[in-house]
Amino acid sequence: MQYVAPSVCLTAGLGMAVLASRMRRPGLAPRIPRLLLTALVLLGVGLIAKDLVMPYRVFKDVRTREFARTFWTEEGRDAELACVKADLGVEIEPHTWEAGMSAVYLFHQRLYSPRHRAKGPFRLEPDRYTGDHPLRIVLFRDYEADAPAVQGWLAEMGREYTLRDTRSFVVDPAPSKESWLRDAYGVFDFLPHAVATATDRDVAGAEAGRF
Repeated sequence: MQYVAPSVCLTAGLGMAVLASRMRRPGLAPRIPRLLLTALVLLGVGLIAKDLVMPYRVFKDVRTREFARTFWTEEGRDAELACVKADLGVEIEPHTWEAGMSAVYLFHQRLYSPRHRAKGPFRLEPDRYTGDHPLRIVLFRDYEADAPAVQGWLAEMGREYTLRDTRSFVVDPAPSKESWLRDAYGVFDFLPHAVATATDRDVAGAEAGRF
């Protein structure tokens, strides 16, 4: 927008000159530039005030931002949080990253995730994952569970990890005709096979001890 500002100012100046030249009352012509300049200043001040009071285009932008702030902070407290795209380099559906809310998702991830903000590397470290601190993978968008790409990714993860829990968060469902604007997160908790087996054994033992 700032690139067209000079053209707008020049055009406005030319318009003021033409308008002033057509004024039949000599005393009114000199006032036209001052009046229009005052109007432009008031318009600029008004736009700045609007941005200060409402620093977003639509309210759903606020909802999206606040959800991301909470999500990337809280979901990483009791798990090793990673993004399937940014950290594992896996694209469930490449088109997802060409349009829609994907850019906003990545921006908020870099802004609110402590590790992403610090540009810290991510490595799969099975020895660090426990029942109380699993590997938590985030997918942007809530894909159908039986989608071939999702099944393929889960099968790949299943070679070394057991899927323990899945959740989904729909931040903005988007209009029916604009599904590409849908803002949703899918969350998958994994444990290494040995840890998952040991955890199940401990749980079974604890339940048996109650009787």
